[in-house]
Amino acid sequence: MTAGVSTGQQPHLGLQAPPPRPPGALRVIALGGLGEIGRNMAVLEFAGQLLVIDCGVLSPRPNSPAST
Repeated sequence: MTAGVSTGQQPHLGLQAPPPRPPGALRVIALGGLGEIGRNMAVLEFAGQLLVIDCGVLSPRPNSPAST
């Protein structure tokens, strides 16, 4: 069991906000799976806007329809 979960506390209270970006800077945040098939996601932050990119690629299952 994850520490802090059983006591009703949030498990990541020690995390701090990222530092402020300089004006005109782009922030890239990897959400996980870099180097893994099917789990590649990232967020781009620029000028108060967020763009979520999901580039996950999964291998088809035997019962998946064939792509043409």
